[in-house]
Amino acid sequence: MNLDRILNTRREHAAEGIAKVAAIADALETSATAEAFHAQALEWSVVEPEGFAAALDCDVLFSCVDRPWPRYALNVAGYSHLIPVIDGGIVVSQTRKGKMRGADWRAHIVAPGRRCLECLGQYDPGAVQLEREGRLDDPSYIRQLNDDHFVKRNENVFAFSLGCASLELSQFISMVIAPGGITDVGAQLYHLSTGTLDRETDGCKAQCFFAGPLLAKGDASVDPTAPHEVAENARAKRAAASPPTAPDLESLSEAALRSPGRRRGLRSSLARRLGAGKSPGV
Repeated sequence: MNLDRILNTRREHAAEGIAKVAAIADALETSATAEAFHAQALEWSVVEPEGFAAALDCDVLFSCVDRPWPRYALNVAGYSHLIPVIDGGIVVSQTRKGKMRGADWRAHIVAPGRRCLECLGQYDPGAVQLEREGRLDDPSYIRQLNDDHFVKRNENVFAFSLGCASLELSQFISMVIAPGGITDVGAQLYHLSTGTLDRETDGCKAQCFFAGPLLAKGDASVDPTAPHEVAENARAKRAAASPPTAPDLESLSEAALRSPGRRRGLRSSLARRLGAGKSPGV
């Protein structure tokens, strides 16, 4: 549970081992203004068969992943299955003396006619197989990598995450509502140090595999999924945890229980945990 970068997550969520998707689903249902709103929390990685199948049942996908394998899978969803993917990322750089040089965050939409994640440089295709083999989670392999390798980086400044999320939502609004009749504003890259915003409107490279052979292939395209040991172990660890009982509520802070909205969220979280043994997805 990343308390330092995710809205609506609390210490009690982390203490109870509640999955991030469950905590966010609680928050969405508590804050929703639409009638009969329901957030379905599915505890699968997009690179697992179950997770990818669920993603293909969506109209739009928002991405905040930073690993090459899931971004590769989302590229397949965007071009082979024609499901728009709104993706973003953050990079923070520092000087040799360890001081902050700058921060950049970007957002873009993966869809035919727009530059794909591979052509944007959002992932290294050579690293996809490394992750599938589990090397990017192998401590002995990670120790051999340079300190500036993406696996070792951990840019989690909350203000930067909000900036990236804002750009992603702006991309979504442009695509759906088309203010001024414009649906495609291009890939956007914001530079904190200069306060400037770059736009990239080019399509994919001439020999792009996704915009070429894989375009609109649907189920005849490549299968980006496989068993994911890290995800499986995380679910197993949560399932093995003792379900919360009534005394657990007494250990929660009084502030957390005073708010009706937070009480509803906690009740929903506890109910979800009590029923966790029924299914890996919630």
